[in-house]
Amino acid sequence: MQLTIDYKEIEALILAKTGLEIAIRCVDLDEIIFQPRNMGLIQNRVKVHFKLDKEYRETNRLKFIVSAGVFSAMVIPKVMVMLDYLPEGSVARQDSGVVYVMLDRIPQLGKLLSFFELTDINFFSSSFSIEASFSDKSGVDVNAISPAPEDSWSETTSLKDREIGNTFIGIAQAIFESDKIDEGIQTLKEKANELKDAHGDELRDAALSWLNKFCNPKNESSPEANRVTDEE
Repeated sequence: MQLTIDYKEIEALILAKTGLEIAIRCVDLDEIIFQPRNMGLIQNRVKVHFKLDKEYRETNRLKFIVSAGVFSAMVIPKVMVMLDYLPEGSVARQDSGVVYVMLDRIPQLGKLLSFFELTDINFFSSSFSIEASFSDKSGVDVNAISPAPEDSWSETTSLKDREIGNTFIGIAQAIFESDKIDEGIQTLKEKANELKDAHGDELRDAALSWLNKFCNPKNESSPEANRVTDEE
């Protein structure tokens, strides 16, 4: 499973909760910059770096290193205050600028994350993506699902063997879809009966005329060729 979130959405959330106007910019797959827009003359110089520690391995928990260069002493405390808006117990802070985010302790995410485990997070130019897979608690084993036969051919499988295999696959699919075929035949029967009731005489005459022509191709205009009555 993959979830993509635009930076604009995060910027809007921060503005709504704190009143701070922030611009988010990507530095690398594991690092983004938060740049305040409403801090007067120094707004273009203050850049708060959030670097994700991808070596940190705790289920559904993240570790960030937060820094702001020479402005760290002034800016980092304000960043830490912003984190107070997250649910209680979901953030742990250290004086060195290290921040731990416990996603599993956020009530809105807790139930969902009981079925999933985060596997990777990547930052891009205008958004970041979160990748997750089913956890052991979910009871779902993706590896237990056998691949489709058409996906099982190896590079050494000959074209002839693939053709034979695809033929059997088609037969199997037809068997499994036999209910749909039966429904289609039943629908055709119903339509035929409707036409018979509404246009029975016309259909009979047309059929008899065609039969005459088929049986007597050389004598289509002779009286004998057209001598077909209802008694026949």
